[in-house]
Amino acid sequence: MAQVPIVCSESPMFSEFSKREVIKVPFGDTDALIRAMLTVKNDPQIAANMVDACNKYCESCTPERIARRLDRLYMKTVYGPEEED
Repeated sequence: MAQVPIVCSESPMFSEFSKREVIKVPFGDTDALIRAMLTVKNDPQIAANMVDACNKYCESCTPERIARRLDRLYMKTVYGPEEED
């Protein structure tokens, strides 16, 4: 679990994270990196909210939950969407 706020690049590798969980900065933009780091350093509430949101996101990514989501996706892909009664 996250214990500190996360500042990362805008790399596609981090695309699943939203602005609630992390602060993304353009790769190589040192000024943006400095601003982002100062934001979490100077605003404890923003930092705490980010840590909390990141932890909630991580809790939703258990292997069991991911397997259920993939199972539903595969079933929908093979058999089409479920019909409502």
